[in-house]
Amino acid sequence: MTRGMRAFLLLLGFGALALLVGVVTVWWWWAQYGTRFQDDVKNGMAAGMEFGKDADQDACLSEAFERNRRRVAAHTEAEAGLEDNFFLSGCLSGASPSKGFCDDVPSQWNAIAATRWTEQRCAAEGLDNANCAGVLTAVVQICQQDAFSEK
Repeated sequence: MTRGMRAFLLLLGFGALALLVGVVTVWWWWAQYGTRFQDDVKNGMAAGMEFGKDADQDACLSEAFERNRRRVAAHTEAEAGLEDNFFLSGCLSGASPSKGFCDDVPSQWNAIAATRWTEQRCAAEGLDNANCAGVLTAVVQICQQDAFSEK
């Protein structure tokens, strides 16, 4: 067997091992946290849609920031950051539009600008945790949707 063939087989073996470890890790995570993850998604979307019925986009964003502040104060932000993101997504989908809501929001396709915008917006709100930026991805996504639907 040639040296190149041995190297190829060795690389193939490591790749298969890495794939197996990845599959087992995902399976383990889903078995441990999958139900809670699904509940967070459902609860967040339902609460957001309910709140958004009688709110505009600015009110949705303010409420999402307040929820985030409460989670940080209670040290539960890691467990519920997704719920806040889905709350804001659900809220924005049913809320009435706010004038100028998407004016400064960059395109989701410009990842650097979107990241910079979320960091600056979180800092302006006095929130510096990673979940705040994650919550604001809902704003970037809804503004991107609105930009495409208007054209």
